[in-house]
Amino acid sequence: MKTLFRLLRRLVVLVCIAAVLLTALPPLAREADRLLYPPKYSRQVEQWAAEYELDPLLVYAFIRTESGFDPAATSSVEARGLMQMTEETFIWLRSKIAPDEGLLFANLYDPETSIRFGCYYLHLCMERYNGDVATAAAAWITTHRFVVNMRCVCFLQSLMIQKWVLFYNIIFKSFCYLYISVI
Repeated sequence: MKTLFRLLRRLVVLVCIAAVLLTALPPLAREADRLLYPPKYSRQVEQWAAEYELDPLLVYAFIRTESGFDPAATSSVEARGLMQMTEETFIWLRSKIAPDEGLLFANLYDPETSIRFGCYYLHLCMERYNGDVATAAAAWITTHRFVVNMRCVCFLQSLMIQKWVLFYNIIFKSFCYLYISVI
């Protein structure tokens, strides 16, 4: 009888611990989401993602991967801002969406400008590759020309290909994490 009572008491304690954990985990998960994907640029992300028909969660995944949400981020190749755009890409995109606005490459440190230009470029990549996130990520990190050539030349195993595969994996993991946390 004492053994049964001990087992029952342990079971009650385990159930209580499980109940506490189940009530504590969702707030902890929300806090982890807030730290990994800060909502401080949500207005801009929502606005420009809608404008360019993108999933906002995909935009957040790119921002997290590219800059870690640091608007002052600058890469080793001088890519700038939240979405890490190079000067060459910025000038090309500026000619398409803001030819008369007088924007400079330095304006990419402004979150509004970086997200606007980044969303437009991501839209172009997604459109060109029929919504295929993997190929769009490859185009994002390398350039459209490289992706087209890569499709034709199967023996290319350069460091750049390895770099975009790694980049895509990071984007994909961030994107999946966001979807799982939303569901």
